[in-house]
Amino acid sequence: SIDLTTLDSVRETLYFRLPQDVEGKSKLQPERLRFQWDNTFDIDTDPTINLDTLLNKYYRLELVNKENGDTTVLRDNINPDNCSQQTCQEFIPLDSPFCGVINDTVCVDIDFAEYESLDISGKSTYNWHVVAKNYWQDDLGKDPVEISQDWNMTDFRIDLIQPEVTNLYIMLNEMYAGFYDLLWSSTEAFLTDSTFLSIKEETNQFSAISMLNPRRITDNLFHFTGIIPTDLDSAIIAFDLQIRDNAMNSGVRQDTVSYIKVSPDTASLLISPSNNVTISLQKNSVSEPVHIIITEENSNIASRESNTELYQLTPTIHFYPNELILNKPGSIYFDISDYLSSEYEPWQLTIFEINDTESISLTTNISEGMLTASIDKLGDYAVFVNTAIEKPLPTKFELKMNYPNPFNPSTTIPIELPEESFVEVAIYNILGEKITVLSKGVKSSGYHNIHWNGKNQFGKPVSSGIYFVSVHFGQKIYHQKMMLLK
Repeated sequence: SIDLTTLDSVRETLYFRLPQDVEGKSKLQPERLRFQWDNTFDIDTDPTINLDTLLNKYYRLELVNKENGDTTVLRDNINPDNCSQQTCQEFIPLDSPFCGVINDTVCVDIDFAEYESLDISGKSTYNWHVVAKNYWQDDLGKDPVEISQDWNMTDFRIDLIQPEVTNLYIMLNEMYAGFYDLLWSSTEAFLTDSTFLSIKEETNQFSAISMLNPRRITDNLFHFTGIIPTDLDSAIIAFDLQIRDNAMNSGVRQDTVSYIKVSPDTASLLISPSNNVTISLQKNSVSEPVHIIITEENSNIASRESNTELYQLTPTIHFYPNELILNKPGSIYFDISDYLSSEYEPWQLTIFEINDTESISLTTNISEGMLTASIDKLGDYAVFVNTAIEKPLPTKFELKMNYPNPFNPSTTIPIELPEESFVEVAIYNILGEKITVLSKGVKSSGYHNIHWNGKNQFGKPVSSGIYFVSVHFGQKIYHQKMMLLK
């Protein structure tokens, strides 16, 4: 390999892995692996010895999977006479001629991303060898080949996948106060003696600790037991897991959790680590003191390009202990001010309770960037976008601001009607004189846009200035100021 950090022997196994920076952290972009071998003598190519048909010599570079014997051809038809000369000290081009030659050494750089059949997870062991051929049949119909020596001693593995934690589970120990268990599920095995956990309380209520090793349960499950001082009523705890896999590729998982001690005799607020979600509990919502942990998980958030009618918008908020039934209804609040978008309407947002088998939509209200719903237990919650929801009918009358404002020559006046009713919409000038009536009669419940073209009742354009829209609805008259600028 050109980058020496990509080859390393870990526990007597040679790996080609992701390149590493000066701090030993893996880079995401794999490098190419260089293969090189001696450019051996071939009688068929020497005109002073072979007085018959002169032939060309070709090499074929192959990988052999030791587990199943599958052979992958990395490069074929490598003619050293056509290779780039004096280039083995630099990267060899990935286009033709694909190879270099220097001092009777042939070299080829391989990008394993080109080969979908190869195992790049580090689980398979490969040997590599070179086959020399002339691609010409002799009088016996044969094309003798020569295979590089000791090729079955070239064991190595390819691991170009960064290790990841797929989920973090945290559980409070019911038998021992203050103790908790962390469980990480992963995409692959970690080297636990090279994987380190750091723990820090954000407000320094207890000392930070580091260089802790998790315990391996299975190849994809790892465990650690920690403790929260029993005199704390609340804390924000950050976990930083620096991961190493069998090839010493690095990864990182960082989680922040909130801890709250809830007492029956006081009301409580359960606030998520990001401060975006709050559960409000009434006094006597629990029968005895309860220790609660709150975590956030982003892995289920769908792309906004999702074609499904229902997709998750916010991280999932986990409240532990799960399924804790409340004596009194609680309220959950999602601050969605950072999630508002023109791609969906606010009324298409719904809070869901997420269970193992299904997700249950909750009756959701929205006001000033805040979603609220009533809950009867702790669990997992998130906000979803449901594009199939029809716009709900207004719950009260509203005269919205006209748009554009100022305007020239026309403007739109939105009104919302909670029920079918008689409505009169008229325009007045600053002297209180009625200019025109835009609409008069019974309108259905729903959303209505009333248009004014800037003309009076005689069809003539009015002059620039301030005007008032007046809406008679029920027993009240509503007014809104607007400006015509020419």
